[in-house]
Amino acid sequence: MVIDPISLVAAKEVAAGLMKPLIEKSLKVLGGIPSALTEAFTDKFGSYMDLLYERHAYLNTLVLGEQKNLMDLYIPLTVIPSTSEEDEGKGIVLDKFRREFLPSHNRVLVTDTAGMGKSTLMKFLFLQCIKTQYAIPIFVELRHLSQNRSVLDLIEQQLNFGSLASESTYFDRNRIEKVTRSGGLIFFFDGFDEISFKDREKVTLDLKSFIDSHAKNIFVITSRPETGLSAFPNFKQYTIRPLKKEESFELIKKYDNNGTRSQQLIERLRGREFKSVMEFLKNPLLTTLLYRCFEYKQSLPPKKHVFYRQVFDALFDWHDSTKDGYNTREKRSNLDIDSFHRVLRVMGFISVMKGEVEGDTDTILSWIRDAKKQCVGLSFSESDFLDDIVRAVPIFVRDGNYYRWSHKSLSEYFAAQYICTEGKEAQAKIFTNIWNSKKLIRFENMLDQIYDIDNSAFRKYFILPVAKEFSSYWKTSYVGFAGSFPGEMINLRKSVCFGANYKLASKISDDELRNYFSGVNMEERLNAGEIPIGVMFHHHNKGPIIVLSFHKPCFSILQILQDKKDPLILNRSKIDLSSITGYPTQKSIKKPVDVSDDESSEINSKRNFNAATKLIVQSPNSVIVDYQRMLDFERAINDEVTASEFADDFLIPT
Repeated sequence: MVIDPISLVAAKEVAAGLMKPLIEKSLKVLGGIPSALTEAFTDKFGSYMDLLYERHAYLNTLVLGEQKNLMDLYIPLTVIPSTSEEDEGKGIVLDKFRREFLPSHNRVLVTDTAGMGKSTLMKFLFLQCIKTQYAIPIFVELRHLSQNRSVLDLIEQQLNFGSLASESTYFDRNRIEKVTRSGGLIFFFDGFDEISFKDREKVTLDLKSFIDSHAKNIFVITSRPETGLSAFPNFKQYTIRPLKKEESFELIKKYDNNGTRSQQLIERLRGREFKSVMEFLKNPLLTTLLYRCFEYKQSLPPKKHVFYRQVFDALFDWHDSTKDGYNTREKRSNLDIDSFHRVLRVMGFISVMKGEVEGDTDTILSWIRDAKKQCVGLSFSESDFLDDIVRAVPIFVRDGNYYRWSHKSLSEYFAAQYICTEGKEAQAKIFTNIWNSKKLIRFENMLDQIYDIDNSAFRKYFILPVAKEFSSYWKTSYVGFAGSFPGEMINLRKSVCFGANYKLASKISDDELRNYFSGVNMEERLNAGEIPIGVMFHHHNKGPIIVLSFHKPCFSILQILQDKKDPLILNRSKIDLSSITGYPTQKSIKKPVDVSDDESSEINSKRNFNAATKLIVQSPNSVIVDYQRMLDFERAINDEVTASEFADDFLIPT
């Protein structure tokens, strides 16, 4: 599929000329403003559009070591509506700005995991919005917001770049707000999960207030799954469909214009021996890094943390292939590759634990300074190292007066490495803090790598607490159901309902659904650490049945185990449900009903029990625990503890 590119000149013409009528129409609300001032604002807004375009029309790629036009690399992504009755298999292919992407209430939330292309998609839609003149687009990177900087503060700062507040053409936030409240704009709010932890509550309140007071506009938010997203219950939710194999191959071809290297990699990937890395190809970022790894070593790493290490090695050893010979970029810090990696490990840990992916010069220098203190024996200049991570080893990107990780997942890789090396002695304290925070989902990508790097620690500090919870849950849930239903069906219900609460409903409107998610029940769930994850629709001849899922903190660990194909989790596709026919009665789920062990619940009647269980098992937002193996795991650990305590009685006194 060919994407029609937008040239910089054409985009500027649109921003400064073709969009002018929309701007002037918005300015009428100001009334009594001199035409010269109106013209000045129009010109200023045109310059603002130029600034946004030049910032978002290019990608900083880890593959090419340089900026690349987004249109040259973009592979059309398909979004899947998770709160719609549409067939999931269809989705919406975003090869251009499509009106059907927006619901009637003009609120969209795109959530997905690391590297699925959320930011790239937002930039593409921003550019397409300019091209089609659908609305005046405003692009806001949410990581730039803080307790002291609101959405309007940021727009005011960018709109008046280079102007003094005392100038007559300066547009303060009051004037700006009158224009933005009039409608005709589409706000792209990118990276909710990248808002600093310490600022997130205040920024979320500000963002919600801004959206509510600017209701005539269109809003699109992207984020990894986060508890704070419950503040936006009236947003239509989408996820990004994983890339198909051929789409990944098309992306790989773009990196060398369908040259020899990409063809060699694709040929290798078609072979059976590289079946283990095929999972990487579903993710745009990992596909990109796969190319970078192959370019460097002509080998394909089987695990994610090895993958990232190879990417770092390639960046550290990067050379300019356009010049004669092997011209490795000079490092001003004079650190060797292992020492350089060591400093970045500490910086990654600081970044992840603070929940910050960027900072001004002083902030990043303070990270480097703190890392230097931890790296005993290393001597280097903090400012030289900062220059190196931007220029020589482009792990960071400079964005105006700020510096940020090239991708958030890099900070999570280095943080995982730190915890399993220098931070090993503090592992118990770190992991206990993460577990007790009830916000494991924020650390899921880091924990995913720790599973592979230090599996014994992962099992001790994360799987064991889950196993203990499971053992207690198993003994106390569905106690009175024996004899009423087959034992295997009771066990399946218990196995799939651990780690999450589910509700079933039928014939529920979008408004009812939004009201439910924003009600008191939602607040109670969030206080308990539960995360509203998804709404899935099942269809039959009497209409849809909705499965609403609320994940408990431990679900993040179950999700990692499922992704790793750990034997503690059952493979959904191998569970035989063919004997279960029909659906829960419409009467029993006319209103959202909890799937619980309440024996009086209609959902647990002989007519509905098996059917309700089947719906949850089939939901992609569920995980099915292998109960026997999980119980055996918990018992085995207890036996080890008992054996250790027994041996203590016979140790020789010292």
